[in-house]
Amino acid sequence: MTSDDETPPLTDLLTRARNSLFDEELHHELQRESRSLINQGVRSVGNAIRFPLKDNSEIEVDLQSAGEAKGLLEGDSAIPTAIAMTLRILLSHAHRWNHRLRSRPPPPISDNPTPRRVYPLLRPIIEFNQHDTAIK
Repeated sequence: MTSDDETPPLTDLLTRARNSLFDEELHHELQRESRSLINQGVRSVGNAIRFPLKDNSEIEVDLQSAGEAKGLLEGDSAIPTAIAMTLRILLSHAHRWNHRLRSRPPPPISDNPTPRRVYPLLRPIIEFNQHDTAIK
């Protein structure tokens, strides 16, 4: 690659594409889980998911493009960054768990299809915040 060429290398493009697909899947799974967490104060407004945090604040999770996301994390970005990393780690863990389940011998054939499990992604974060608020 020459210095005049401003296109990123192929590995960077592949990494961005992989991360983009992972984030889209994460957002889809968060939307699925948000439907079952209405009693915990989770609301789905359009494509955004809002859930309560301690001190009467609220976190909004939305799928943003890379250019839009850089401007959003100005100021105190420790909590949003920690939540984003936690969600990614929990989805990776759910993928590993599904791989383990698929590696086992299948159950006997039945007429009832096995329902697709909703991954617990938001629930651990909400429960941790509730626990942290209760002990203070």
